[in-house]
Amino acid sequence: MYQAKHFSGEHSAPGIKRPAKRRQLRWKKQFAVALSVIVLVLGMVGGSLAWLIDTASVQNDFTYGHVSCQVVEDFDGNTKSNVQIKNTGDTAAYIRAKIVATWQDSKGNVYPQAPALAPSIGDGWTNNGGFYYCNTPVEPGEMTPVLINSLGNIAAPEEGYSLHVEILADAIQSQPAKAAQEAWGYTPVGA
Repeated sequence: MYQAKHFSGEHSAPGIKRPAKRRQLRWKKQFAVALSVIVLVLGMVGGSLAWLIDTASVQNDFTYGHVSCQVVEDFDGNTKSNVQIKNTGDTAAYIRAKIVATWQDSKGNVYPQAPALAPSIGDGWTNNGGFYYCNTPVEPGEMTPVLINSLGNIAAPEEGYSLHVEILADAIQSQPAKAAQEAWGYTPVGA
C-alpha cells in the first residue's frame, strides 16, 4: 500500500506537527511589503521636505570698535594752554576729562593741601561732579573744543613745592546713546 506523507491539518496524525513553511513564507512577504511601504513613505516625506526647505548661509564678519583718546596741550614751562582731547579711536566717542592738580616737591612728594585752581574753561564743556564732559561726540581723528584756554602757575604754599596739573581723559562710544549714561552715570548734553 502507498504510504506517502500527507499533511493536512484535519487529517494529520497526533504528534506530527504541521510544517510552518507556508506561515513563515507568508510572514516574510507581509514584512517585506510593510517595510517597502515604510521606506517609500519616508522617502516621499524626506524628499518633499528637502524640496520645500531651502537653507542658505550668510557669513557676517564683525570688527570691534576701538575707543581711545589722548590729551593735546601747549605748555611753555609756566602756563598750560589750548588743552584739547583728541579721539584716537576708530569710532565717534563722548569724551570727559578731569583736572588733577597737586603741589609736588623735586622728589615727587605731594603736599597735603590741594591747589585752588581757577582754570579758564572753554565753550562746549559741562562740569558735573568734578568731570568736564564734552557736549558733543567727537569723530575719529578729531579734537574736542578747547577745555582749558590757559592755566598759569600760582604761588606754592611752601618753599620747594611747585604746581603739577594733569588732565585725565577717557572716552566712550557715542552709539548707543545710553552707553555714556550707563558707564558714567551722566548723559552728555548732545546725547
